[in-house]
Amino acid sequence: MAILLPSVPALAGSSEGRPAVAVFEIAVRDLPKINASTMPKFLDLLEGEIARSGFQTVPRTAVRQVLLDRKSESYRECFDEACQIELGKAVAAAKVAAASWSRIGGGCIFELRMFDLRTELNEQSLRADADCTEDGLRAAIEEVGRELRARQSGLYGDFQVDLEQGARIKNPPTDRSGYLKISVAARGRPEEPIEIYVNGAHAGTTAGGLFTKELGVGHYVIILRAAGGLYGHRRFDVDLGPAGVRIPAEGTVELESIFGTLEVRGTPDSATLLLNGEPRPVQGGVLKLDLRAGEYELVVEAPGFIASQRQRVRVQPGVVSPFRYALAQNAGSLVVEGEPQGAEVFVDDRPVGRLPLRLSAVGVGDHVVDVRALGHHSFKQMITVGLGGVANMRVGLIAKRARLKVEALSLVAGQPTAVEAEVIVDGRSVGTTPWKGEVHAERPVELQLRLGSALGPKRVLQLIEGEERREELTVPPSWAGATASVFVKLPPGAWDLRSGPAVLVPNQPNPVRPGALPLELVLDGQQRWKGELKLAPGNQRMVIVAERPKTAEEMAASQTAWFWRRWGSLAGASVAVAGGSYLLARAHNAAAIRDEAFGNLMQASLPEEVDVMRRAVSEQDQARVEFQGWATGFFVTAAVLGAWSAIEWLWGEPKAGTLESDVFAPVEGGSER
Repeated sequence: MAILLPSVPALAGSSEGRPAVAVFEIAVRDLPKINASTMPKFLDLLEGEIARSGFQTVPRTAVRQVLLDRKSESYRECFDEACQIELGKAVAAAKVAAASWSRIGGGCIFELRMFDLRTELNEQSLRADADCTEDGLRAAIEEVGRELRARQSGLYGDFQVDLEQGARIKNPPTDRSGYLKISVAARGRPEEPIEIYVNGAHAGTTAGGLFTKELGVGHYVIILRAAGGLYGHRRFDVDLGPAGVRIPAEGTVELESIFGTLEVRGTPDSATLLLNGEPRPVQGGVLKLDLRAGEYELVVEAPGFIASQRQRVRVQPGVVSPFRYALAQNAGSLVVEGEPQGAEVFVDDRPVGRLPLRLSAVGVGDHVVDVRALGHHSFKQMITVGLGGVANMRVGLIAKRARLKVEALSLVAGQPTAVEAEVIVDGRSVGTTPWKGEVHAERPVELQLRLGSALGPKRVLQLIEGEERREELTVPPSWAGATASVFVKLPPGAWDLRSGPAVLVPNQPNPVRPGALPLELVLDGQQRWKGELKLAPGNQRMVIVAERPKTAEEMAASQTAWFWRRWGSLAGASVAVAGGSYLLARAHNAAAIRDEAFGNLMQASLPEEVDVMRRAVSEQDQARVEFQGWATGFFVTAAVLGAWSAIEWLWGEPKAGTLESDVFAPVEGGSER
């Protein structure tokens, strides 16, 4: 103990007027099934509630060490008040907190007692009822913590004393009663809810009106308290008789405010105020809060700014307490210069501008600066920005290059011939054809030819880095008067008409270079013909495709139709044969009946029998003729359908067809087809 005690006061001593409290383990009574391993967690929760109420707590290691030392000297388990007070003094605490969790009846009670070690008197006793479960214990500790904080905030103690005194009053039972009438309001806020307590019990709430309650005659302590806790309470001791009592006799009881207004203003406009650690948003640079009188700890934070120093502000009742803040940016400046001008700058993958660039309010710390430009290799570098400092960075992006060869062609005496023309790349003359040189890669390059005063159309190219490309340009007709065209007339279909990499438009003239013209016909994604056309300068060639093969979809439809035709005709022929056979059998049956009736006719002797047999012979002979006629028709139909089925089976299978056009035998010259 002699070694331990000199170091303990430094740990447990008071800081800024906050008394130190030694918190002992929670005594568990009449709860044998409680899980002992969870009790340290509840002790942590209790210590936190005590600390939030404005106290300091002595480190548990110091309490445990002194406790162990005392137990090693055969001291009894330290759950009684005398032992805890003695140990609290040993660790230089100002107060001792003793807690218990006990079963009483069908529930449990958590009780917290705080002893002042100077007077050794119990100065506070708080309790909460809850279920005998871990959740119940937690709720009870939090409830006691809220009451402890309320007591420490001021004026609560007086209200609690008045409430307890009223609760001790017990009026004898009586049949006589009177009416209690109360008119009460909070000063300046008539709509504020007012709680009314009668002899320690909550009797109701009113807001700027008259409260009336019938009570038995007797003595009563009436307490009026604003529900929001921003006004002081009022106490009235009255003797209620049959005539009743009105509080006040005239007018209205006004509760005096015990709150003030905290007005927070400053920059930046959007910030967060930490009021005793609780965040409150500040919008537009202004925040007004009605707070209970007392001292508050304020800190202002905002993204990208240095938080303000922790400050204490005392709020006076009925007074506007101003608090001003001006946060300094947690930032520096960044300057990026170099080539090419206009290159895009990214900071931490976010675009921020173009070269040259100067940025202020850049967050302090390391940032990745990435400079990019079309047709150049990007440049990336880590740079550190200090508070209030300027970080400088200079870049020179390396251009991506490709090689380009340009040739100009014209028609001389009807033949393509190379000519010398001025080559202009991106608006700048670089030489004459044939020209070969380096150009920018992976960005659009404008290419033009000029011959004398004539300037050709622009051609926009985009080359891949390291690529070598050859470009042949035919000079305009106004330069050499040599062009040709091709007109390809195609039947309807999903055509794709190409000449090398160029796409031609069907059914209209397409200007092309004279000479050997590669031509490719693609139908529904399938190549149908590929070859060359010979075109003379100044001529137009028309190619007519008269017939085309079927596409895959058309062929599938034809196959389906053929299937139904051949099998349908065969099925129809079979049905017709069956029907004809049936009718023919009916005809033979009618003939047999007719012959039998005729034999009976020859043997009949009576006139009546002769008439009956004659009619039977006539009817059966007529039926025979009809059935034979129908049978003949069915057999003819069967023959026709059978012939159709045979034709379909032998020659009806659909064919894809072929491409029929003079494109297979191109004709040179003029406008021949």
